[in-house]
Amino acid sequence: MKGLLRGLLILLLGAAGGYYLGTEYPNITDLREKIPFLQSEKEGNSEPGEQVSDSTAQMAASCAEDEALHAKLLSVSTSLEAMKLPYVASKGQDCSGIYHKMKDSVQQWLPADCADHYLFPDYDLIRSSRQIADWYYEQGNLTLVEDPMKERNKIKPGSVMFYSKPGKRYTNLSIELLTAKNQNYSSIGAIMHIGTVVDVEKDEKGNVVQYTLMHGRNERHPASRTDFHKEVQSKSNPNLPAFGNWSQQWVAIADIATKKRGEEGIEAP
Repeated sequence: MKGLLRGLLILLLGAAGGYYLGTEYPNITDLREKIPFLQSEKEGNSEPGEQVSDSTAQMAASCAEDEALHAKLLSVSTSLEAMKLPYVASKGQDCSGIYHKMKDSVQQWLPADCADHYLFPDYDLIRSSRQIADWYYEQGNLTLVEDPMKERNKIKPGSVMFYSKPGKRYTNLSIELLTAKNQNYSSIGAIMHIGTVVDVEKDEKGNVVQYTLMHGRNERHPASRTDFHKEVQSKSNPNLPAFGNWSQQWVAIADIATKKRGEEGIEAP
């Protein structure tokens, strides 16, 4: 009976001069917007009888909106850069301190319902770059990078990048080698630098070829963005590590927002 009524209504509307199907609502999608019992068949909607709350849909969209995260990261990095923050660890302005400022901005920016699905390291408890790397590792959100060309397409706005000591080259990576977690995260660990990706450039095949990093740099330069991070960082110095931070090898990568274990259906930013 419902199907018969549906067919009769569409025929009547068409006979009325094609007003809905012609001038104002030229396709069936637009028509469904105006007819309640047709809305369950709208493309991409739930099955008939299922209800998806506006708040749940909004939360999922906010969590998965890569472009919004990209814009936020660019905005925050621009603001931090304008402050010309010197490299001072005691003020939280070293490399790991600047990471925490970026992380805090992302955490505060997420809608409350969305933020509840994610974990973020605490500044007071997880302070150094090696501690941060191990925290991401324990959450299942850290990839060790043996081959930068193989892993380069993991790089995106919101990626947290970890680098080795300057001039050192490491193979057979392990979390202990990188972080010295069993030695109180001492400087014996290979990781010596951290930064947050705020922009990427891709080639015509969709491969990442270059990225822009926001980081606390060193005593000579205030916190700022750098964009020399690519396969060949310098033509005059071709032996620099691919996608590294100048002479610092790229050794690990994480997503800035860590989805809680067991959470399904919502993609991390």
